[in-house]
Amino acid sequence: MKIRKFKMINSLGNEWNLMRKDSFLYSPEGLGVSKENEYIRIGSTYELIQSLTAQKSVNFNMLFKSYSVYSDFADFIVYTPLKIAYMPLDEWVYIDGEITSMEKTEIDGDVRRLICPCVFTASSMWYIPRAAQKTADDVQNAKKYNYTYNYAYADELNGYIRINNKGSEDSPAKITIFGPITDPAWYVSVNNTVVASGAITADIPEGHKVVINSKDGDLEIAEYIISTNRRLRNLYQYTDFDRETFVLFPPGNSVLFISGINEGSIEAWCEVEEIHETV
Repeated sequence: MKIRKFKMINSLGNEWNLMRKDSFLYSPEGLGVSKENEYIRIGSTYELIQSLTAQKSVNFNMLFKSYSVYSDFADFIVYTPLKIAYMPLDEWVYIDGEITSMEKTEIDGDVRRLICPCVFTASSMWYIPRAAQKTADDVQNAKKYNYTYNYAYADELNGYIRINNKGSEDSPAKITIFGPITDPAWYVSVNNTVVASGAITADIPEGHKVVINSKDGDLEIAEYIISTNRRLRNLYQYTDFDRETFVLFPPGNSVLFISGINEGSIEAWCEVEEIHETV
């Protein structure tokens, strides 16, 4: 039987193993489904008119071996936002937020630990970033990338990226389009029907890239230098305001198509964060 695992990541990128013997996460609650539904009464029945996923709150106890370990953990969680990483089966899933309550107790005489109830208030749902796939091997002269960015690369011959979102919700993504390219545009289609799109009027030279991030809290459309990842300028004012711009990918299969004016093939990748109501 596999043992579930937990760890926490702070805004500095530091990790705290919550399975440590001197600081163990115990008895987690709030990992399941919770809805905020609105009904209207019709005679003796009630009709559902709106159903939203409730903001998640993960409650648990931390068992600390000593006051010094408690203090170290308290210093660690100061650097917000935090992520809880949870591995119930074979892969890590993540949720963003911060610890909004952590009690401090005396050392319990029976377990010889501080038993400290904690509340982690989430600012996201559970999500899974998928591993990157290289350009298809049957593409002639395809460029091979060593980056660890998530999900899939565009087919260099036609600018298509096929997405399989295994999440339960429409999921945000970070789309990266490499220069040189003029007036790039992006389209999400399901069953050959475009469901969302975006475009900018701008020249992106070689060595630069456009990043379109549709994750709530990190919304961005900007130009970067590839070699240094330095942000050059905000491109929002150059977008087509008649389009969605910050596109989402529905559960199941969809296709992202990248277009633009350039002399060669279009190079792009797409990082999708699969959103899950529960894991």
